[in-house]
Amino acid sequence: MRNVIPRTIVLAPLPEHLRVKTNVHVDGFVSPWFSCEHEGVLYFKFGKKIFDIDLNIPVGNGTLLTEKSNHELLKLVKQWIHEQHFPRSIRIRKMKLTNAKKRLWSVLRLIDKLFLNAKTLRLYEYGFGLVTPGTINSYMNEFLKCNSSHESIYSWSQTLSVFMLDKIKEEQPYDFENFVQKNPIFLEPIPGAQTRYFPLDDQEIFRARVWLYHNNFYQIKEGESWPGHIKTAALVKELYPHCIMAGHMRPLPYELEIQSVYGHRRELPYIPVRQDNSSATALRYNEVRRGFMSQRFLSESKLKIPNLSLDTLANNDHTTLLAQVGSYVTLPHTMTIDLLRKSILFYETHSDSILNYFSMLISGAATEGLTPNAYFLKETAANINSPISFTAWDLCASAKKLSPQAPQRNH
Repeated sequence: MRNVIPRTIVLAPLPEHLRVKTNVHVDGFVSPWFSCEHEGVLYFKFGKKIFDIDLNIPVGNGTLLTEKSNHELLKLVKQWIHEQHFPRSIRIRKMKLTNAKKRLWSVLRLIDKLFLNAKTLRLYEYGFGLVTPGTINSYMNEFLKCNSSHESIYSWSQTLSVFMLDKIKEEQPYDFENFVQKNPIFLEPIPGAQTRYFPLDDQEIFRARVWLYHNNFYQIKEGESWPGHIKTAALVKELYPHCIMAGHMRPLPYELEIQSVYGHRRELPYIPVRQDNSSATALRYNEVRRGFMSQRFLSESKLKIPNLSLDTLANNDHTTLLAQVGSYVTLPHTMTIDLLRKSILFYETHSDSILNYFSMLISGAATEGLTPNAYFLKETAANINSPISFTAWDLCASAKKLSPQAPQRNH
């Protein structure tokens, strides 16, 4: 009779909306990571680091969120922020620090998305009450089209491109042709259209660089001819006054920067490992979905996202379209090729001697009666039946310790 090995059954985790929860909401809940509030800025302490959230942002009618007329909306936003750290499960009193930071940043980006559309949604009148199922669907489709929050939420490349096109079309106090003739560094090569981040042609990128330089968006250092990196934070401050998390925008790609860096040029483009812009990761989608759904647990308010709008997220129909991995890039071309070239040359130069050396070691060890398994074990313990103590490190570390002609035993 054959021995049947019993299978181990692993249960999938319950969806969040089916998990056992405590009270639906505790009024006045404050995040355990909340430190203090001062002049419209919330301070959270994660370990030794302080994370600040500036809520002095426009709401679409010329007023700031922190003004008295927007008190109810401010209260709702702060409640939504604190709510992310409310322990839903009866088994968890306090979530892990890394998870707490992740949830906080996720909901802040969703709030940014809503405030970017403040005028359309009329946040100053209805809060998030005009967020319809169609609005939710359109946002989720944006998230599905791109892995990056910088693109899906902030449309970073498109927003900056439109901004730069508007600026370079304006009449400038400098002569472009004369400037680049004296400073050809601003005509540094640009990556091909397929790998280019911004939808700008070569001439537009050259003009954008010169405009950025003349408007003090480069980190110019005294005594250096190279303009330096672009001040991303300064651009973000001008382009995204409605956003809380825009200050954490990624640095600009190299095509708008001057490539020469103190004697060498930064290589372009990078080699994509997986770059599918038609899908987002399941992890990213679920983070956004959970952030929206958390509005269900807020106290009743006409300013919150209506449950009817959130019901569209209950039908999780996009999981089959989501990729399970993210997008990654490798080293620059020349560095990758250089490493490959060196590895090939090393193999050609040393492969014969290395193989011959280990062949002699193996033969010598076999003469001593050592089993092949010994070559793959480290710190093999000696026992009563076998007084020989052998390790792979002892065998390969030095020919003086164990020569191929006369293998030594460790007693």
